[in-house]
Amino acid sequence: MGEKIKKIVRIMVYVGVLVAGLYLVPIHIAYAAGETADPVRVKAVEYYEEQILVYNNNNSKIYYATELEASKGNWGVVDAEPGSVTLIDFSWLSSSTENILVIRGDKNDTWSRVKIGKKPSKLVVTIDYSNMELVKKLGPETSIASMVNIMSDVGTGENPIKFNDLEWRKGTSGNWKDASELTVRLLEKFLVNGTTLYFRIKAVDDVHVTGTSVYPDGTKGRRCSGEVKVKISKQAAAASYTVDAGKFNINIKYGKEYRVAIGNGAFSNWVKVTDKSAKNVSLYEILNSVNYNPASDIGQRESHPFPKMTIEIRDYASSKAPASKISSITLEEQRILKQAADNGSGSLAIDEGIYVSYSGNKYLLLRIPNASADNPFEYSIFKKGESFNSNKAAWTAVTKGTEIKIPSSKALDGGTLYVRKKEIKQKNSTGNKAISSVVLPSTYVTHEIKYPTMPSVHKKTFTFIKDYSEDISFEINLGREPYETMVDNIKLGTRDIGFSTSARTSGEDKILDVTLKKESLSSLPNCNNKYIYIYFGNGTVDKASVRLTIQNATKAAALTVSTAKGTNPGTMSFTMVSSKGVNNNWSYIISNTDIEKVYTQHKITDLTSLAPIGFTDIKLDNISVSADKYLIIFETDKNGNIIKYKSIKITSDMINS
Repeated sequence: MGEKIKKIVRIMVYVGVLVAGLYLVPIHIAYAAGETADPVRVKAVEYYEEQILVYNNNNSKIYYATELEASKGNWGVVDAEPGSVTLIDFSWLSSSTENILVIRGDKNDTWSRVKIGKKPSKLVVTIDYSNMELVKKLGPETSIASMVNIMSDVGTGENPIKFNDLEWRKGTSGNWKDASELTVRLLEKFLVNGTTLYFRIKAVDDVHVTGTSVYPDGTKGRRCSGEVKVKISKQAAAASYTVDAGKFNINIKYGKEYRVAIGNGAFSNWVKVTDKSAKNVSLYEILNSVNYNPASDIGQRESHPFPKMTIEIRDYASSKAPASKISSITLEEQRILKQAADNGSGSLAIDEGIYVSYSGNKYLLLRIPNASADNPFEYSIFKKGESFNSNKAAWTAVTKGTEIKIPSSKALDGGTLYVRKKEIKQKNSTGNKAISSVVLPSTYVTHEIKYPTMPSVHKKTFTFIKDYSEDISFEINLGREPYETMVDNIKLGTRDIGFSTSARTSGEDKILDVTLKKESLSSLPNCNNKYIYIYFGNGTVDKASVRLTIQNATKAAALTVSTAKGTNPGTMSFTMVSSKGVNNNWSYIISNTDIEKVYTQHKITDLTSLAPIGFTDIKLDNISVSADKYLIIFETDKNGNIIKYKSIKITSDMINS
């Protein structure tokens, strides 16, 4: 079957579907009450009307959303229309990007997925007049299809966008017409005084073929492209050209030619741009065309700046049109920034004040005191391991001398900061909007991004018992290249905590040992599991590492003990009046000194170096003692903590003489 017959068949099928409407669409004509609905299916993706037609399949509501919004549960909803087909508008979607829509019903939540293609962003249409006479011989009403060259970002090498895929109109208000209506006779009339023709790629609908189980997903259709215009004239006027000074190129495209004069020298011969895909011409390439060999990366080579050059550009004469008028632009000699040695001052340039510092590990601080609207600078950042590439560099302008805070999420550690003077564009003195000259960006200076290390405090929880606990100590790792070197103060709430610090090294890291003084801790109010705030010298504050509980000690209860003289000379006896707790133990010591403060947190070894003598009998007799010493009796629990105690000063009348 010939291509034309195939097209006719496809058109007839599509028209048949449209005419049949509700009678050809349904997959299931009717449902019994309570019957589960089938999934919503796509009947057509109509790119011309920017709408989707779906088979309801007994669903009463149709839900649709982008994949992202669907994942969040944000669905648009429309009532299913009578007749089994519902329309969903998608004109609200951005046409500059590809979009994925998912569609489901209220009774059957199986998704149908539709890919809405982005609007073709590139379309170049040129008319080749060189073979116009050959086309005329085929008849004046023959279309100019064989005269038209098309470039687009849609289609493939095997199936490119063709003339019949286009539509056109005359002027900005003309009606869009099929490409076949642009005939040789009509083109001849346009050439008399000149006009502007507009072209665009036609939209193609993706339509379900009745009786098949494969439903449209949008991929077999497309949006219409943006319109492009083709100027029909005897001679093109001189065009304005933009220099992308940041990337060192100029937007000279296919069909143009240029020549260059270095300094005040003569112009070179014209050089044609013959690459049809070309959008820009590199300034390096222009210099090479006159055997001026710059370094491979001018921006990095202080010894090879760009020279002053004047570039003239025009449309070259071709079968399409005569050469256009000439546009001219002058590029001033490139300025040089000389890299300063890394001496720790933070200065990057010898002849300009460019300074870099850090705010902890959160910000890189860039300061250029000389920066202004008349003396603009700019910076770009490349990640660790990336080489500088002028075509990929993203530059940020600096037009004020105030400090700029660049977050570490952008200025990544290990990356490279590039700074240079920004280009300056100068307009014609006559008021013409065209740029007559450009001051190129300077060579750049660089800085390796290396954040200082921040203090690291291991998470700790301490309990301080007044009149019992000693100093509390912990360590802070300041890192290899510390941003903080000292602790200014430590607070519990609004109260200062007395402390001392000592520095040491562990491997390559600097360590700060911190001691919280017990005298200061004893003066603080009691608290439970509360964070202390550690304030460092450069402003860093640690608020969530060390927790502190402060509480009072619990006094041990008193034992009731009776004493008597022993039965042997130089001895005494005592009897336990208090009963002993289950699993508890009794013991005693004979001490030269009294023990006044005894808390349940204490063990006997916390209070004395004397070895306690354990006993189990209620009464102990014939204990060898002497006057002015102390008999101290303890009751301890199974953990060895003192529960009760009794201290008795021994007098001579207690001893059997």
